[in-house]
Amino acid sequence: AEGVCTAAVRPGALCERSATGIDEATGDIVYYQEPLVALEIGSNYGADINTDYEAGERVTAGIARSGEFYLVRCNVATLTYVGQPMISAGNGNLTPATVETGSENILFRANEVINVTVAGTLVSMVKE
Repeated sequence: AEGVCTAAVRPGALCERSATGIDEATGDIVYYQEPLVALEIGSNYGADINTDYEAGERVTAGIARSGEFYLVRCNVATLTYVGQPMISAGNGNLTPATVETGSENILFRANEVINVTVAGTLVSMVKE
């Protein structure tokens, strides 16, 4: 998916479509919505995974499908096991779900055990 962003977008951030393009998600993404993940700007453009899209640039986002792996930004958290359920934090990041199933909209599952000490850290995830 592609679209022009109205504000900076970090590669690996959860995104949502709007009438004007694609921007970082500012609210919760639920399981029946299209979970978009901003892809990195290629090195052929002189960029890398830490180079943000600037306002007005065209964002390329992957439409995450079940079983696919992505590097997704995560809030400060301790991911204690592979397969830990993750939900939208409402700020373009993921955060651990408080329950395994049921009332929360699980989007991804952690693919690594890691102590995330800085919000926005890229973590390997697999789409639910």
